[in-house]
Amino acid sequence: MIVQQRVTVEEFLQLPEQKPYLELIHGFARQKAMPSAPHSYMQVQLGRRLANWSDLAGGFVLSEQRCILRIDGETQVVLPDLAWFPADTLPSLPAGAIHVPPALAVEILSPDDRYGEVQDKVSVYLQAGVMVVWVVDPLARKVTVYGPSSVLRVVSPPAVLSDPALSGLEIPLEDLFSRLPEQSQPAVEA
Repeated sequence: MIVQQRVTVEEFLQLPEQKPYLELIHGFARQKAMPSAPHSYMQVQLGRRLANWSDLAGGFVLSEQRCILRIDGETQVVLPDLAWFPADTLPSLPAGAIHVPPALAVEILSPDDRYGEVQDKVSVYLQAGVMVVWVVDPLARKVTVYGPSSVLRVVSPPAVLSDPALSGLEIPLEDLFSRLPEQSQPAVEA
């Protein structure tokens, strides 16, 4: 849901915390879609695999972490489902919001997600300096990989999810998606 009135960053940051969480995208407060069971399951499973890799690679894997990002003088406040911050970018955990872009941002689709809003958020991530964005569709059993170039990749089982920007990370999608329902249900069109 998009609030019809523009809000400033200051006004947005004064809003009380609520669920579903709010994000600030292009001056509008947006409510995140309520996660479905496949979304929640995928967040835990993918988060565990990323955390295991991050323990070796260095850095932090965070879930639903408030990130305050600047793009061309405009502030965006996003909460990626999962994010990886390398140790050289984030040497220690701050108490509150993080003001640097993650190297990897992950958005996991739920049935109520709107395609246009997801694409808008991917654009925000890339413009803010995120190296890799994964949009995971648990029901369609695929991951769309975005990077700084305009070329995107769609990866599905039995492929292994990897990226040169994430050295040493390899996630077999067959294992990742194995316990999810077989049905395919795309995000709701905008």
